[in-house]
Amino acid sequence: MKKIILVISLLGYISIAYSQIKYDGSFGKGIQLETNDGTFGLKFATRFQPRWDYNYDLTADTYVDRMRIKRARLKFDGFFINKELRYKIEYDVVGGYVRDAVIKYRFAPKWDLWFGQTKLPGNRERIVSSGNLQLVDRSIF
Repeated sequence: MKKIILVISLLGYISIAYSQIKYDGSFGKGIQLETNDGTFGLKFATRFQPRWDYNYDLTADTYVDRMRIKRARLKFDGFFINKELRYKIEYDVVGGYVRDAVIKYRFAPKWDLWFGQTKLPGNRERIVSSGNLQLVDRSIF
């Protein structure tokens, strides 16, 4: 986690050192920062899914319940140097690992060159957001 914050801080410092920052924060879209000269942009968002388990034992007439966080994510994305050079980092707080870390360079209107690890467009399980599912757990099928 410290490495992610260090990388984002360095990228931000390079671009922000001599420029003004504008802030566009609105509920539901995360915190968005961008320099006035367009050399750095950052969007920070979080997402979590709580889960409450309840188990009632009929024979002993007792119940056990517990509350936990099933998923918790920190998401950083934006651009640096210019708007064609973009980055995305997604950190899983519950698991303690980086899910996505990618740098994308757009060199033509519909062509991107990717470096790193992220969701692939054909992977249905990663594209269908767990936040949009009716139940917290995914099916085994």
